Amino acid sequence: MIYSQGLPPLVGAILFPVGFVILVLLGLELATGNFALLPAGLMAGTLRFPQLLRNWAWVYLGNLIGSLLYVALFYLAVTDWHTGNGGAMADLLKQAAQKKTLRTWRWAQAAGLPPSLKACYAIGW
Repeated sequence: MIYSQGLPPLVGAILFPVGFVILVLLGLELATGNFALLPAGLMAGTLRFPQLLRNWAWVYLGNLIGSLLYVALFYLAVTDWHTGNGGAMADLLKQAAQKKTLRTWRWAQAAGLPPSLKACYAIGW
């Protein structure tokens, strides 16, 4: 039996490749590309271990700053600049976050690895 999840997942699925196109056109990289390709350079001898760690530290820092900025902007948008509680949308987001964070660590690894590998493959080609 097939269940419909509604319009938001469909819109997300349609817009997701747009992010990849923007990354490629702007010459940017995903964090997964750094984590997948730099160890290969380390094994080939074209990269030293301190360089690898330095790159990964910058990647983590950039992702942390970007994600915190996104959270702040999203929070302000949902709560109407902190003048409301977010209403039904905030409740839906809270339920989705709780559902995702109550999983086991093994489940998170198993669910996260295939999309990461697909992203590396998509950007690599």
